[in-house]
Amino acid sequence: RVLKAIGGMQELMHSNVIYLNLSTMEYPGIKCIKEYRETWNRSARLLTKVMVTVFSSEKGMTNNMVYKAERKRGPAQAFTALDKSGSTSYRVAFNYTSEYCAIIKKQNETGGDYHDACELWVNDKYLTSEPQDQALCKTNFETYFNRNNATEFNYEACQASEGKRILIS
Repeated sequence: RVLKAIGGMQELMHSNVIYLNLSTMEYPGIKCIKEYRETWNRSARLLTKVMVTVFSSEKGMTNNMVYKAERKRGPAQAFTALDKSGSTSYRVAFNYTSEYCAIIKKQNETGGDYHDACELWVNDKYLTSEPQDQALCKTNFETYFNRNNATEFNYEACQASEGKRILIS
């Protein structure tokens, strides 16, 4: 079952910061994950981001990520993501987007740590949006995926680590 993707995918992917809110994939020992947008090469359709992972121990780790749009023209509905070291590769397909959130399906491309997973990513606009807008993102996630299997992440912990970005880079 696929939810209708509505506008906002470009806005969300190009947000300065996005946060992982819910995931059906296990991330043991991880408090939160956020991504900072770095560059967008429109002609090559490449988006570069820095993924910051904050662990329960309060230590952090960064990965430089490259997202390549799968379609040559028009708004991309899927990206292939690769960390710059080449050790991690996965496909990200958008099932639902709004100006506040995106529901994605993440599929392993390397046979490594990632398997199929469903995730809800949110931006700063979501954090200051009306409760009904936040509820719509979560309700759509629950509609498409079994929320009982999802782990909720503490995006406030990622916001608290805002000043630590330089220290863990």
